[in-house]
Amino acid sequence: MADELSIRIGICTADQALGQALCRVLEGWAQVVCANLDLALWTSAAQAEPADCALLLLDLDEGDATFRLAARARERGQGLVLLSQDEGQAIGAYRCHPDAFLCKPLKADKLRQALKRTAHLWQQGLRRLDLPYYRSRIQLPLCQIYYAEAQGRHTILHGASGPVEINQPLGKVAEQLPEPPFVRCQKSFIVHLGAVRHISGGLLQMNDGQSISISRPLLSQVREQYDSFWHKESEAAACI
Repeated sequence: MADELSIRIGICTADQALGQALCRVLEGWAQVVCANLDLALWTSAAQAEPADCALLLLDLDEGDATFRLAARARERGQGLVLLSQDEGQAIGAYRCHPDAFLCKPLKADKLRQALKRTAHLWQQGLRRLDLPYYRSRIQLPLCQIYYAEAQGRHTILHGASGPVEINQPLGKVAEQLPEPPFVRCQKSFIVHLGAVRHISGGLLQMNDGQSISISRPLLSQVREQYDSFWHKESEAAACI
C-alpha cells in the first residue's frame, strides 16, 4: 500500500449528540472511500484549533464566534461546510463563501454531496494501491475500484476509469484490499461493497451493470457482510 496522509476534519458544535453523530457518519464515509481519517471535535469556537484541518464543519447556531472562525478558515483556504437550524442564516453565511450550507436536522446524503465538493482538499488522504503496471508502476485510489477480477497470473481492476490490467495475481492484490469494504465473493472476484447495487439470489448486481456470481460456500458470509456494511451506513445516516 502506498504511503498516504490523513484527512483531518474538524467539527465545531455545542450539540454533543450532533457532534458524535457527525463523527459516525464521517467514519462510515471514510470506510466507503477508503480514506485515512483524523477527526477533531470541539464544543466551542474558543476551544477549536483548526489550523491543520483540510475541512471544517461549523455549527452557526453557536453565535458570532463561529462566523469569525469560518471567516479565518476561508482565509486559510480550508474547506468549509456550515450548519444551522435557521435557513435564514444562509444569506449571512455566504459572506464566508462556504462549500455548502446545510440545514438541521441534517441529511446524510446532503453531507456526502458537500464532501464531494471539497474532494480536491482531501484527495491526498485516500488510500491507494501501488502496483506493477507493465514495466512501470501505477497508484490507484481504492475508492475508484469497483471489483477485481482474476485473469490468469494477472488481475483486471474494474473501476471509475475503466479496466486496468495489473501484473499480479488476484491473491497478491487481495493482500492490499481492506475488508470491509472489499470482500471476496468467489475464487476469481473481489468486490467493493459500496459498488454493489443489491444481491439477487446468488448474484451481486453491480452499479456498473455487471452481474457477479457468489460461490455457494461464500453466499451466507457475503450476504452478512453486505447487510452489515449497509446497515452501518443506514444507522449512521439516521443519527443526524
